[in-house]
Amino acid sequence: MITRDSFLYMDPRNNKDNFAQCGSCMMWTSNKGPNAMRCHVIGKNTVVTAGMSCGLYVPGTPKPDGGVMPLVSPKEAGLVSRSVRCENCKWYVPKDSHCHLFMVLNKAKPKMFDLKEGVMAKGCCNAQEPHAAKEQAKGLR
Repeated sequence: MITRDSFLYMDPRNNKDNFAQCGSCMMWTSNKGPNAMRCHVIGKNTVVTAGMSCGLYVPGTPKPDGGVMPLVSPKEAGLVSRSVRCENCKWYVPKDSHCHLFMVLNKAKPKMFDLKEGVMAKGCCNAQEPHAAKEQAKGLR
């Protein structure tokens, strides 16, 4: 059975608006130092701002020191320039805090999917799609 972890869903560790954004990831170099606004695993060739996000998000304090190595491409990491929390997703139903995409997949393929449909507004996953009127991806993929 395919469960919610296949979508990299994470409940927020805090209730801050920057959860799951690069600015609260320990892999981000911060905006200081010789490798400012980079990611330790994406490397020096891609500017990474605090408001971006990817599937390699690790909650923690940004680390300005240390090596910056191109271990994965921005595309492989799923780097996007938008707020990826559930509250900003077109699939999120705030009335009862659930994911409509997970509900549809469970109903369409019950022998394949077993997705917990309840999510948190500040949670996030890699299936997040912005509301068309609110935000658009900036073509980093």
